[in-house]
Amino acid sequence: GGASRLAEGYQRALAAADILFGAFVVLMVVIAGVARLRGDAPLTDLLALVAFLVVNLAVGEASRRIRRPYLMETLRLILGGIVTFVACMVVTGPLAPWWQGFMVMSLGGAIGFGLLTQKPLAGRIAVGYYVALYVGARLLRPGPIEPYGFALELGIIATVGLMFAEIMSLLGETLRQQHERGLELKATRDALFAEMEVAQEIQ
Repeated sequence: GGASRLAEGYQRALAAADILFGAFVVLMVVIAGVARLRGDAPLTDLLALVAFLVVNLAVGEASRRIRRPYLMETLRLILGGIVTFVACMVVTGPLAPWWQGFMVMSLGGAIGFGLLTQKPLAGRIAVGYYVALYVGARLLRPGPIEPYGFALELGIIATVGLMFAEIMSLLGETLRQQHERGLELKATRDALFAEMEVAQEIQ
């Protein structure tokens, strides 16, 4: 049905996002590891990024096994928000302030909810959620806030996330429309075959 087609598109987009975002997070883990070896960052930086990676990989794997996408996206939103907030508070080395995690999670939420709902509203809410979390993390995090850089970081998280919310909602709507056209064609074909069978019986 339409739900299966949409679920298939959701799973494919989710797998692609996990690969791309996973590779980006692995890069940051490597950077944190090198910084640790060089004495430029504490061990807690590396551990925080590894925890972020592991939690997201676990939720992604659960999403592929548990066919309840709305539940899994909500779980990703909650757990992702917690681990990203904590990581931002903990990371103090060259990757600090760690706003990139909020960008990754914002994009993930925009992709997942945009596909599932075929409307941008849920994706926008997810983006706003991560923007608000980042603001809270920076306000609670010790140390001064550089206002220009902070404003730029917020702008990047919000702009890219909102753009993806729009794009993925359009993609979800396209998948639904394609499935509906497929159903119409199937119904037309079945009706034609039925008429042909009746005609053959009459002859």
